[in-house]
Amino acid sequence: MAKRRKTSNRRKYFTARAAPRRRASFTKKRRTTRHKRSSFLGGLTPVIAAAGYGALREKIADIMSPLTSKIPIAGYADEIGLGVVSYLLAHKKIPVIKKFSIAADFGKAGLMIEAARLGSEIANQKFNSSSNAINKTPMLQATVF
Repeated sequence: MAKRRKTSNRRKYFTARAAPRRRASFTKKRRTTRHKRSSFLGGLTPVIAAAGYGALREKIADIMSPLTSKIPIAGYADEIGLGVVSYLLAHKKIPVIKKFSIAADFGKAGLMIEAARLGSEIANQKFNSSSNAINKTPMLQATVF
């Protein structure tokens, strides 16, 4: 049988301040801190990034033209090539450029712009093919007096 302690050695009072409890893994509790993202000109960063991408798009397209000419889908090669570059910028996969915080915003804006251009090209191709079929049908030509 276990030996019982003497009651005189037990603490008969409560301390005003108890010792802090340790975590189960005995690691120090860390506090999470949130850092406010500094933005360039307030909340206009996405607008500035989209304007910058729009201004540089033609120059980037000229530089990438040897690569985009190898894409087998001829009508969409430019949008697909620039969309890939924008994706890499948005996800900070280009090591030289990922140091700049606005580069990700450029990439996000470029991805949206290229998606819109690709959708526009597809829609124009689909609608123009149906309107051309309508225009090719012979119409009655009547003169109105």
